[in-house]
Amino acid sequence: SQSLSGGKIKLTYVDTTDPTWKTKYSAYSPSVYDTLLLCGDRYQKIGLNDLYTTDQSSYTVISKAEQALISKLNAVTSDANLVLTIFTGHEEDSTVISGLSSLYGGNGYTVEQLNLATAAEFNENSTLGIVAAPAKDFTEEEIKRLREWMSNDGQLGRNLMVVVNYSADCPNLYGYLKDNYQLEVTDNLILETDPNKIMGYSMYYSYVDIQETDVTKGLGGMTTVLGPTRQLLTTNTNTDTSSGSTVIPLLTYGDTARLAAVKDVTGDATGDEEKDPTFKADAYPINGALWARNWTYNDDNEVIESNILLMGSMFMATSQGIQTAAYNNEEVLLSTVNKVVGNEDAVNISTKIVGGESLSYTKTTINIILVVFVVAVPAAILAVCLVVFLRRRHL
Repeated sequence: SQSLSGGKIKLTYVDTTDPTWKTKYSAYSPSVYDTLLLCGDRYQKIGLNDLYTTDQSSYTVISKAEQALISKLNAVTSDANLVLTIFTGHEEDSTVISGLSSLYGGNGYTVEQLNLATAAEFNENSTLGIVAAPAKDFTEEEIKRLREWMSNDGQLGRNLMVVVNYSADCPNLYGYLKDNYQLEVTDNLILETDPNKIMGYSMYYSYVDIQETDVTKGLGGMTTVLGPTRQLLTTNTNTDTSSGSTVIPLLTYGDTARLAAVKDVTGDATGDEEKDPTFKADAYPINGALWARNWTYNDDNEVIESNILLMGSMFMATSQGIQTAAYNNEEVLLSTVNKVVGNEDAVNISTKIVGGESLSYTKTTINIILVVFVVAVPAAILAVCLVVFLRRRHL
């Protein structure tokens, strides 16, 4: 291994019966077949069962060695604190919690949960809080705790990702975002009218554009797929990232998108059900995700900052939205979080499903397939059969 790595890896054999060795490593409580990764005062262990999984239906063993090793290496080599806290107690969406926990946990982050309504304290190493599509609003006391945590006694350095539940009304939470970061969650859902952008037959599931920004480097010009998404606005028109407060669009819809009030397209709809509830936006593009950055200087003239990642779609943070190979939600979620917590040099571990996945088609493609295989092909076969029949009659 030393020659293959150009001298970067050194292989050493130790006598496990040596009491000196036992004293040195006993603090890490290693077990049989454990792999121990050490870097400075950081350490991670990889157990034998972490290296593979078993598919009971086919009786096959699937290796996870590469994912496990790189994930743990990220955790011990990163200079950033890789601790994320998911806030609970507001009927958060379980599929969002599961999807984000799997994604970030598999990339070297320690993912914890905290109920802000309790007296439980924040982990002092946590640098990112996640609001995971709550169906119930935060209380004023919880907003106060959140504000104090983000302020960090004026030292900033903490960040927040808010995944919006498309059908929920959370005035306290949305008010906090608007008052402190100029971010507005409207009461409108975004619909796509271009059949070439619609996934399947639902106008709420469509391709959207990824913008090139400091937190989505290399993803600009690509697209991803969002489900039902709340329209996001900002009163901050400053796009100069060298100033103290900016709001930058991350995911956007073009001028073929329309809006509809949540109450008009959900179970709360009342009035004329036959009236078209959709309407054009006042301005385009329409924002499906925004990034707000606030920064200043501390007493040592060093830049300190806090970031808000506001995601209007909860679908993008679910396991389905993250793991579908044709979508780029995983890339967006990893790139943005790695950037704001200072983990930019990390090697990303994909959780995407690489095999046995059904294809996804736009509405236009589905219509073409329908016409070809339901109309054109049967008509052609009938025509051929008719010609053959007529010719054989006269033989």
